[in-house]
Amino acid sequence: MKLRRHLFALLAGVIAALGLMGGTAALGVTGTAVDSAAKLSVRKVDSTDPSKVKVSLIYNGARSDLRDLTLRENGVQVKSSNPVPLRKAGVNVATVFVVDTSRSMGINGGLRQAKQSIARVIKAKQPLDAVGIVGFGTTARSYVDLTSDGASALAALDRLGAPSNASTALWDGVKRGAGMLGGLSDLQPNMVLVTDGFDDSSVTKEAQARSQVLGTGAAVFALGYNQQKQVDKAALQRLVGAAGGQFVYAPRANDLDAALKDVQTSLENQYVVEYRSNAVRGVTNLAVSAGGVTDTSSFVIGSVSQGGGTLPSTSGGGSFLPSFLTTSTGLLLIAGVLGVAVALFVLALALLATKDETALQTALRAYAGGGAEGDGADPGMAQTAFIQRAVELTGEFADRQGLLAKCEAMLEQADLPLRAAEAMFFYAVGVILMAIVGLALGGIFGFLLAGGFSALVPIVVLRFLGSRRRKKFMSSLPDMLQLLSGSLRAGYSLMQGVEAVSQEVGEPMGKELRRVVTEARLGRELEESLEGVADRMQSADFAWAVMAIGIQREVGGNLSELLLTVAETMVERERLRRDVSALTAEGRISALVLGLLPVGLGGAISAFNPDYIKPLFGARLGQFLLGLGITSMLIGLAWMKKIISIEI
Repeated sequence: MKLRRHLFALLAGVIAALGLMGGTAALGVTGTAVDSAAKLSVRKVDSTDPSKVKVSLIYNGARSDLRDLTLRENGVQVKSSNPVPLRKAGVNVATVFVVDTSRSMGINGGLRQAKQSIARVIKAKQPLDAVGIVGFGTTARSYVDLTSDGASALAALDRLGAPSNASTALWDGVKRGAGMLGGLSDLQPNMVLVTDGFDDSSVTKEAQARSQVLGTGAAVFALGYNQQKQVDKAALQRLVGAAGGQFVYAPRANDLDAALKDVQTSLENQYVVEYRSNAVRGVTNLAVSAGGVTDTSSFVIGSVSQGGGTLPSTSGGGSFLPSFLTTSTGLLLIAGVLGVAVALFVLALALLATKDETALQTALRAYAGGGAEGDGADPGMAQTAFIQRAVELTGEFADRQGLLAKCEAMLEQADLPLRAAEAMFFYAVGVILMAIVGLALGGIFGFLLAGGFSALVPIVVLRFLGSRRRKKFMSSLPDMLQLLSGSLRAGYSLMQGVEAVSQEVGEPMGKELRRVVTEARLGRELEESLEGVADRMQSADFAWAVMAIGIQREVGGNLSELLLTVAETMVERERLRRDVSALTAEGRISALVLGLLPVGLGGAISAFNPDYIKPLFGARLGQFLLGLGITSMLIGLAWMKKIISIEI
């Protein structure tokens, strides 16, 4: 009773924690995918004149906060000028929009939304600001070079269209956009990159494109638009981390629009502040604080340092729920999961706080009150009327499908003190909750992965425990038969011999024999109880021993000698099993190596050269070939297992 209560409390607590995490995460991300732009970021430090170091920064907070802006050079606060808007300091903004024009962007509405939002940014630009537009599908193309003519930029934007092919030359587009920003002296360079997939057709490598961007000193604002999350997030974050800027995952059209509004805000809220440096030479650390936030940068006196001061990535702030879960019905479903999780959590606490009955109270409870039969029965893990009724319905359904007996047999083989109906009920609840959490966190793929994993793991664990217990039982069977034979020689009856042996042998043989003795004392035939052990442990050898005992009791003979012969036969069969195991060891090792080699090789390539293996996961052809390879490998492993599995 105590063990069951604590097991249930633990299970309820685990399910409640999973449900609370999944439901909270789901409810917490039903808003837009764009966090507000970073409040403060250092863009550029020009220290060519140490007596007048110019610091360019982005500040998206209240302008009144800038009155209290402070600078610390190598930990020491320095006196600085008042921040001046970038354009008043004689510096205008150059922005190149690099837009994915692949077919998927046209189909999913990303290109249309990007054009609408970029048009708004172009219309809001200052007269001396410059705009360039690059599109990339199978190849990269410049639609308009840097220009201050807003009408020309809007006309070029209208010409952006999705091609009929599905290729994405991402790094070619980034390189072409960086080419527009190179060599600017009176304009601050910026790149806004919008894409919905992985690079699969560029001539330019990722490292080359990143180096080109770093040479311009441009900040990169990378926006990932794709509900299925098929965006090369890692590569984009590497680009943003090196150049400075911001990565935003925007899975829907309104998220993309909000992201570009934040980019527009960051481009407009740029300032320049000057101070006199006290550093003499070497690397200097600068900390800028305003509005309660601080950003840091490092530079070498006498040089210009720009880029690299990254704004925080906001890849996890968006709604990664499937679209139907963002509706009112989906929110009700998520709220229901949270309600169930809270109820289970409260129930787990209540069970842990409940005092256990003493053994005497447990024994007497069945006879108290004169109620109907079964009134005092141990309710097991189902401690409430609702759960008891749910367990009963689960048991009835499983019994009709023939699953209840199988589950009970597996639990007995694994020696777990659980009722089959209760185990199946909580197994089903756990699978459902894990699948919902997976759906909320990872969409359809997460649903299949979490549901399949939670459905398979308990079965695999049960089979593993049962298999390990059966092996221990089989290994002790010859010794048990020899001990039983010796007991019979000493003058014990068969029943006395079984009882004596049950006290001498180890587990699980001893426990099974003690169960046989208990059942025999309660009136069950000894042979029938022994056959039950053979069925539970799925032991053909023990079944033959029981058959020999039955035949001897039918026709007579020396049972002691018979049991010794059976034991010797089992020893010889075990020796043969081990010989076969030694002969098939090479095949088993070959199967193991061939199974692990592709995984290990793929992991090594991913670690040392991720760009080389990326098309295998990012491109549709690569995904198809990967699936074909996995299927072929599984077929080969199954074939090898069939060859090396020899029944004795």
